[in-house]
Amino acid sequence: LHVLNGRTLGDFYGEFTCIQPSGSSVVDYFVISPDISKNICSMTVEPFTRFSDHKPLMLTLDLNIHNAAKCKPLHESYEKAPLRYKITPESLKNMASAMENPQYKLKAQSILDSELHDTEESMRELNAAVIKHLQTIADSCFHKSKGPKTNKTNRINKQPWFTNSIREAKRS
Repeated sequence: LHVLNGRTLGDFYGEFTCIQPSGSSVVDYFVISPDISKNICSMTVEPFTRFSDHKPLMLTLDLNIHNAAKCKPLHESYEKAPLRYKITPESLKNMASAMENPQYKLKAQSILDSELHDTEESMRELNAAVIKHLQTIADSCFHKSKGPKTNKTNRINKQPWFTNSIREAKRS
């Protein structure tokens, strides 16, 4: 089975689906069989409605058998998770000046001037080139944020509120 949230066109960043005063989380999600992954067009988290404290999800499927046969399986089209950067007002100013750097401008222009074909592969190559260029600039301007916190046994502490005292209380 595949979870679509955070890895599908329309929701690459894994948008929160539940926002409460105590915190936000992704508790609403789509789980699909790999057999229908070729039929997935997009999955989006929609804006709040007045009927719930959870955001509605929308899944778009292409059920035309001829179109689905041309698509890659979902697991082959996963994108890498975006990098996280620590952004400050100073680093934003650095980014603005870096974008004016003639070297970066020349590279951006060469990407835009590259020969494009109306194919999915050509679009993927263009997208990869733009992402790589922007990450190069971002790497020079921003500090990468730290990874997830780990506890004493080097396991990732996915819930920062789940402290050692809570862990001990759970054991007893």
